[in-house]
Amino acid sequence: MRELPVAAANAISGGGGCVFILRVERVDELDRVSKLKRSLGLTRTEAEIAIDMLKGLSAGEIAERRGNALLTIRTHIKSILFKSGTNRQAALVSLLCSRFGAARHPGEQP
Repeated sequence: MRELPVAAANAISGGGGCVFILRVERVDELDRVSKLKRSLGLTRTEAEIAIDMLKGLSAGEIAERRGNALLTIRTHIKSILFKSGTNRQAALVSLLCSRFGAARHPGEQP
């Protein structure tokens, strides 16, 4: 995704206003969080962790990225497994992929 140059932002806003630019990837992720919350009854945190799992991150990587203890992330994953009716992380990721599509790994370009 390309960034909008300052001159173009000023032209769009008339020079005195603000221009808000959302990265498409972030909007897609927020949409996925919302869908996961509704369809599986997940909390926001659980939905975000599920998305990180879709990106291929391990529980340890998710814990480090979120600044949580590994045990906390494992507890969230157990709750996600229960709510999704799955009993293995691989089955959960397969279910999520089939319903919501794969997610990009952090830093991956579209």
